[in-house]
Amino acid sequence: DVVALLPPRLRAGRARRRLVRALWLVEWSPRLALRSRRGFSWLPRDERRAWLERLEAGRSRRLRGVLRELRGYLTPGA
Repeated sequence: DVVALLPPRLRAGRARRRLVRALWLVEWSPRLALRSRRGFSWLPRDERRAWLERLEAGRSRRLRGVLRELRGYLTPGA
């Protein structure tokens, strides 16, 4: 469902690979941080929202940028 909302330039090429890597990192980040035995998608909705907010405010400039860009595509009126 989400793919249809993305602009065509994100559906293929370098931008797509960058997005896929960022989403992989988001999915594995709770495990990598030793906060959960399960991935991001298994967390309750409130925890996922808080986790994304922490990642967006974190040190990784590249990850922050990709997450903000993705949020812009998925948030109506952004």
